[in-house]
Amino acid sequence: MLNTDNQKEHGRFSGGWLDRKYHLMSWALSCLQLLEFYDEVELFTDEFGRDILIDQLQLPYTKVHLVFDDFEEFHPDLWALGKVFVYGLQKDPFIHVDSDVYIGSRFSDRIENATLISQNIEKAHFWWYEPLFASLKKQEVLFPKVIQKVTEREGEINAYNAGILGGNDISFFQSYSKAAIDFVMTNIDKIGKIDVGGFNTIYEQTLFYCLATESQINVTCLFETENNGELVDTVQGFTNFKQFPDAAKYIHLYGVPCKRSESYCNVLSDKLKSIHPKLHKRIESLCLNSV
Repeated sequence: MLNTDNQKEHGRFSGGWLDRKYHLMSWALSCLQLLEFYDEVELFTDEFGRDILIDQLQLPYTKVHLVFDDFEEFHPDLWALGKVFVYGLQKDPFIHVDSDVYIGSRFSDRIENATLISQNIEKAHFWWYEPLFASLKKQEVLFPKVIQKVTEREGEINAYNAGILGGNDISFFQSYSKAAIDFVMTNIDKIGKIDVGGFNTIYEQTLFYCLATESQINVTCLFETENNGELVDTVQGFTNFKQFPDAAKYIHLYGVPCKRSESYCNVLSDKLKSIHPKLHKRIESLCLNSV
């Protein structure tokens, strides 16, 4: 889901990247690497996204679904709203992959056959959830009962990282998608007062955790470690990114430290240029001509 907002750090078009061209390069590298290992890689977008990613960049997605043309009415920083909507549209087992995730091998049977999957669990030591919850409560955000129940029972706020999210339990995703959208719509009048970027992680990642936990459904994680430093080293470490895809098989460049870094952006550009020089040139040309 894209819009033309390239000024804000977390606008849907810039995607938090240092420059628009790196956002497009990330989409391209993610798509091309998925197609190395999977026969079906589908894009869910709107007319604007299709124009950029398909018509202009000619990314080789196997199918394109136009499902976001009615989303322009929502706040542009609700970047996870489209994701949770797409989760609910699925009819078959799936793996949703963020556009800043690049794979160097097919996911294992352990992941592909799991009931529910996630990149990793984010437990209480992921420090940002506590102050985020406090700020949302201060603005009188209304939380679903399942979030209140699970967080009160556990005495902490946990989540599952949605760099990848999916699984074989389609009925769960239909319920989860509806609950997430209802959560957003219940608080739509407060969007202008809250940390919208942080709110995305709550209705996508924390709600997913709470619903799965309350339903006693096991979530299989790509990375089992709960150590934040180890995870950061593994999924977004600069050395690992430079070694991708030969030595490092999974990279997720989430967050400002990667996306606003010239070093990371230069490696991203070099990776795409080495894999698909014509596409790299097409992106450079598109961005230069649209300035």
